[in-house]
Amino acid sequence: MQNIDTSPMPKQTSRFYNSTVFITHESPRNRDFSSADKYGRLEFILSQNDKPSITPGDCYLKILSCLEKYQPQDFIINAGGDPLAPILLGYALAKLQLPKVKFLRWNKRRREDGSYSPTEGYYVPVEFSPIG
Repeated sequence: MQNIDTSPMPKQTSRFYNSTVFITHESPRNRDFSSADKYGRLEFILSQNDKPSITPGDCYLKILSCLEKYQPQDFIINAGGDPLAPILLGYALAKLQLPKVKFLRWNKRRREDGSYSPTEGYYVPVEFSPIG
């Protein structure tokens, strides 16, 4: 389990200083979110103890409650975990009818300078406007 500092972020020059990066499901595998935390404070939506495939209703309500805090400057990452978690996330996003959603996707096998790496990668932003 990766420890994430939930204390207030120090002053940064990043334009994403006031944003949150919502991560769908905490994984028992150690994941490197260092390239994502420059986009905002990291917050897991579901913990390792949440089981979307076993208790989807409870997990959906937890996801919906968390995403009610979503602001236009925030981001969402789907970083593994239970495969039902991103489906429930989609239902919650549809219910909230947000005009725009920003995701961070993993760009594997590349360094941030664009060069090839067989083992590295980093998060890049993607915007989606589901409503008109």
